[in-house]
Amino acid sequence: FTSGFEGAWSTTPTRWSNNYFRALIDNEWEVHVGPGGHHQWRAKGASPVAPKAHGEGQQPIMMLTSDVSLLNDPRGEYQKLVRGFADSPGAL
Repeated sequence: FTSGFEGAWSTTPTRWSNNYFRALIDNEWEVHVGPGGHHQWRAKGASPVAPKAHGEGQQPIMMLTSDVSLLNDPRGEYQKLVRGFADSPGAL
């Protein structure tokens, strides 16, 4: 069994980096129904890609609603954290 959400959150899913935060702020996100039948988010236009889990090519990166919500905090506090990690890999 799986959660039904499919995809990688960054272009380097097996390496420690700030790529998740860079991808989050560097792309505009739109909701769609993913391969597992659940709503998830994809980058509008040309999406960055990540290796598929079993080494069979590449797939677009994705985000969940909980990820995209970090960009939509009405008080702006989460955006500051995302930007800080995106701009400073050493902060991780």
